Amino acid sequence: MNDILGFGPEKEELKAIDQHVGDRLHFVSEVREFMRERGDMEAEFARKLEALSKKYSTRLDKLSKERGRRSVSAQTGPSWTVDDAVANVLSPGDAEKTVSSERQKTDTTTEAWHAILKETERMAKCHDMLAELLCRTLPDGLKALVHRKDDARKKVGLAFLFSHIIESVFISLVTVPCIF
Repeated sequence: MNDILGFGPEKEELKAIDQHVGDRLHFVSEVREFMRERGDMEAEFARKLEALSKKYSTRLDKLSKERGRRSVSAQTGPSWTVDDAVANVLSPGDAEKTVSSERQKTDTTTEAWHAILKETERMAKCHDMLAELLCRTLPDGLKALVHRKDDARKKVGLAFLFSHIIESVFISLVTVPCIF
């Protein structure tokens, strides 16, 4: 009798499909949860990187100001200079090369440190953008996808239920003795 309307083995296939879709929806929900947790970690890491960069940038600024003050006081202080001290040990040409070389090392090192701090700030911004993507943008899209798929699954389930009801009614009509 189940095959009268063509609903025999198809019922089992629909149940299997429904189960598969349900499993996939659960999987997508797990992915959403993972993304949120990872996004929270990325946001925390971004905050820590930014704080670290600011901490050392402040120290670098203080150091630069102190060096500026020392350089001003050295210019207004005693009449001797580093050049004079080095000149006592080296020939005049070598003294100039040594002093300018020391200034370049300090400037290069400071510039390299400044670049590292700027890169750390940039990385903090990148991690913050990734956190935004993982916490909000992607999960919201996946949530909408899950709702659409779940609605479609429910519609198929309702269609299956209605077809089962129609089949039952039809079977009842066929088995009821005809009074005409």
